[in-house]
Amino acid sequence: MDLRFSKYGFQGRLGGWLVRSACLGALAALWLGVIPGGAGVRPAHAQGQASYKALQKIGCYYHAGDKRLWVATIALDKKYVDPNFYEEEALSAIIRAGDQKFNIDGKDILVHPMASFDFPGANKYQFMKYSLVIDYSSSIPAGTQADVLNSIDEFITRLPLAIEGQLIRFSDKVEKFPFTSKKSDIQIQLRQPIAYGMTALHDALMEAATSLAQNKANTPVRVLVLFTDGFDTSSQTYKDRTNFISSFVDLVKSEGIVVAVIGVTKERDDALLNSITDRSRGVIGLYVPIEDFDKLRAAFTQIENMFKNTVIFRFPKRGPDRGRAEISLGMRTKGGSFNTFQVFECEY
Repeated sequence: MDLRFSKYGFQGRLGGWLVRSACLGALAALWLGVIPGGAGVRPAHAQGQASYKALQKIGCYYHAGDKRLWVATIALDKKYVDPNFYEEEALSAIIRAGDQKFNIDGKDILVHPMASFDFPGANKYQFMKYSLVIDYSSSIPAGTQADVLNSIDEFITRLPLAIEGQLIRFSDKVEKFPFTSKKSDIQIQLRQPIAYGMTALHDALMEAATSLAQNKANTPVRVLVLFTDGFDTSSQTYKDRTNFISSFVDLVKSEGIVVAVIGVTKERDDALLNSITDRSRGVIGLYVPIEDFDKLRAAFTQIENMFKNTVIFRFPKRGPDRGRAEISLGMRTKGGSFNTFQVFECEY
């Protein structure tokens, strides 16, 4: 694939890359609460500007290195993950910071659709981190264990390259591996020997959220992905359920960590898994409940599409170095009027 460096960063001639029907189904699942094939999904946290439906903000921060305001989003329509859309000369933004208003030309806005970061060398652009939290409890049938690992392996393979990942495994205890940009490292770690035992679910989730919070430097998007089939039975630090939920929700909410959960079988702890992905609590969450292991690949596909439909914008910083900004993204007509298609409110 030929690469070119344009005003919007590295982009390639993507040919047939444009979003397929499965991706569109995932978008509907993610934001309208329906999963193709029968698995139900609770939608993620909605933005305050209900009239704008183009992009869901999942985080923003000021990057001191390039002196830009980074805004991470998930596209709600296929055209917003198409790099060609942002090549429009009329693309522009209005930033309101403090008591000032600034007009930003499209040539000064850098746009990074994550689905296009599949070219050689893309892994040096670390726009995202994820912590993959996997349940190795004995309640997972022995005949299903290999298929579970194969499904997770395929999920890792299909993720964009501009991502660092970390595996956290749990059974009786929690085992944490370091972040890596090599997918093969995580795939090897998945299959290291482990005794399938009890379920330290609370401790594993807090370990993952804390790890993501501590590794936020220069990373606008951080996602916690959990696979589990049951209830907590062996946590040592966060034994109390109520205390765990409160501590976990406070941490992911304050850090802007996205929480994506797959809960499988009828024995899953729906009450807890709904709580830790609850948009009414301010969490940016996605919960995919399924009853059968044979739907696991489809469930992981929904989370994969959430990664691939992420679009990161880098705006020139205007106004104070810290504070609140409102960013209106839109198209400017030849007559000079500004047609907004999305508004972001950022604390940075």
